[in-house]
Amino acid sequence: MDKFSGKRYSQLGKSHKGICNTILDVGVGSGIGGVVLKSIYPNANIFGIDIVENRTLNVPKAYEQVRYESGDNTSFEDNFFNLIVAGEVLEHVPVNAIDDFIHEMFRILAQGGTFALTTPNPDDIKMKIRKGTNLGGSHVSQHFIHETCTRLRMSGFRIRSVHGSGKTSSVIGKRFPKLIYGSYLIAAVKI
Repeated sequence: MDKFSGKRYSQLGKSHKGICNTILDVGVGSGIGGVVLKSIYPNANIFGIDIVENRTLNVPKAYEQVRYESGDNTSFEDNFFNLIVAGEVLEHVPVNAIDDFIHEMFRILAQGGTFALTTPNPDDIKMKIRKGTNLGGSHVSQHFIHETCTRLRMSGFRIRSVHGSGKTSSVIGKRFPKLIYGSYLIAAVKI
């Protein structure tokens, strides 16, 4: 969790258009996401998953249920969620599991539902100037915007929007060239 987490979840939650009765928070972490999402959708049932078991035990009451399981093979039924959010999760998924993760999100999302994700931007100009990388520690994969959109399209999603996210977006907005943002947000719709 970082100081921007609440704003990130607000961006993720507001990326959905339409009715929202069921939400999945992938990578629950501290549980702040459930609190923020409940403030946006007070009547929605919010579920969560996390692969760190102790994060599934003491989450805020905003969650209907949190399960200890991986995003590439969940126990949820087909077409269950109107909105799935994955804030800064994709970079923690190993490269060989990315497609399985995206296919699983497609499977459990209802038609017309939104899959909203944020992930660090490997094309971030600040990172390039520092000659850094998004890889390291628990970040086991990195995701370029064009390729991530292509993966989502190949799984059956339609891209609704792509824009800058992260701390920079809270200062200058989200519509500037993506290379100035440390993270980006994709909202994809199941068609």
